[in-house]
Amino acid sequence: MVLADDSAAFRRTLCAFLAEIPGICVVGEAADADEAVAVSASTSPDVVLLDLVMPRGGGSSAAVRIKSARPSTRVILVSLLGQRELAHATRTTGADAFVCKADIDDELASLVLGREISRGDSDAKET
Repeated sequence: MVLADDSAAFRRTLCAFLAEIPGICVVGEAADADEAVAVSASTSPDVVLLDLVMPRGGGSSAAVRIKSARPSTRVILVSLLGQRELAHATRTTGADAFVCKADIDDELASLVLGREISRGDSDAKET
């Protein structure tokens, strides 16, 4: 998994959280969209977690580029923005899922492990 967020504190906290979950391994980190694309290309992760609002293009731009280069990579968008904005970005970028940062403890592990994929509908979940 690659974590991309412009907040180093958020990345550290998320890495610590994910380290406690069997089956999840963080192989790279990025602080902006361009770096997220580069790290994803060099590590070929199964999952990339992208903050929607980041420097140098944002998560939307990075999602499109990552999915274009390697369609099998699952992309999960995260943001402090509301679910409506995340759902729209997910649909328009080809990302596989989204999670609001406020709900990250409850949903992220399942999304990363592929147990649930939100398709942009708050009620629509696929297993």
